[in-house]
Amino acid sequence: MVLQRLLQTGFTSTMKYVHFQRGRYVVRVTVPLELRGIIGKRELVAPLDADKRSAQRAALCIINGFLATIDDAHAKFAATRPTITSAAKAHYQQRSDLCRMV
Repeated sequence: MVLQRLLQTGFTSTMKYVHFQRGRYVVRVTVPLELRGIIGKRELVAPLDADKRSAQRAALCIINGFLATIDDAHAKFAATRPTITSAAKAHYQQRSDLCRMV
């Protein structure tokens, strides 16, 4: 899924995650709000070399790892969310429990 996303958007667009700060290149990927509790961070950051070419080469692997971490967190988040069926069952179970108490 991550590689598919990189191929669709093109490798040059992945450089939007690479920033030049204080004489060094850094990879920064923001974690979506709903996944921050699972990942435990607001942003994933990794330092790179000061040389632009080597930083770009290394950035692809790091970005791929960061996006894979976010994809895994998405899967965990989706697994914890109730489906419509399970939510309806829980609702009617609560209602039947209330009716039995009366």
